[in-house]
Amino acid sequence: MPNPNVWHQLGRLWPMMTLLCLGLQFIFPRLLRNSIDKNDKQYGWIHLKTRSGGKAAEYLSYLFISGSIVTICTALAFYKWSDIQSIPAQDRLYAPINEAQLLGSIMLGYQLYNFAICFILPKDCGQIANYAHHASTAFLAYFVLYPYVNYYAFFFVGIAEATNIPLTVVDACRAFPKLKEQIPKTNTMARLIFAISFFVIRVFWWPYVSYTFWLLSIDLIRNGDATKIHNIFVVYIFLIGNIGLTLLQFFWGQKILLNTWKMIKSDTKKNDTDGTLKKEE
Repeated sequence: MPNPNVWHQLGRLWPMMTLLCLGLQFIFPRLLRNSIDKNDKQYGWIHLKTRSGGKAAEYLSYLFISGSIVTICTALAFYKWSDIQSIPAQDRLYAPINEAQLLGSIMLGYQLYNFAICFILPKDCGQIANYAHHASTAFLAYFVLYPYVNYYAFFFVGIAEATNIPLTVVDACRAFPKLKEQIPKTNTMARLIFAISFFVIRVFWWPYVSYTFWLLSIDLIRNGDATKIHNIFVVYIFLIGNIGLTLLQFFWGQKILLNTWKMIKSDTKKNDTDGTLKKEE
């Protein structure tokens, strides 16, 4: 088991994480374009544009980097989740968890990279909601580097990131129509897994975890204990951030529900049409 000081030091390496991601974002597109011929019938689309008009190689590189990081965060969170359930409920705001230092550092560096990507790839990632989400998540992840909300970090910046793993595939197929044609079953499966996991984790589980977090935070404010340990404003910042991020989950959940319903209706209509054509033949 690593020394707690090792986790603490790793938790201070978030600037390196941001620089590493930005460096890879610069290198990967050039490697893709140099290794794949423009006339390649299967992967030549890497030299073209995304559906939104952005550079294909740059956006594909971003999806690869993003997918890799959220997978690491998810794996670390699920690995540790069962162990930290032994922490008494009343101690979960300030119970120090060594691995949370690393998780917070990864997420902080990653979200700063994401915020930069909104400017680097504005056509694919420059939506207003993305700016707000990445900035607020980075701000909250910074405080995880201290012995505060370490327990909850494993859910909000760990387990919740599990939904972004299938989303990476969905975004890739949405941005690259030719890729969607090459892996239609994988795309459909990823969309279903994403929708199901999003509702289970972010629409249903997320509010419950938020509720327990609010109960502890309200008691902390009433007792005045926060001022003895760090700063009362940090508690308020987390509560306000939780409201904003929770509303964002509901907003995205509504969009996912509508898109999933449209996909089901479209597939049903297509199957009905195919069946009619076969009968006519």
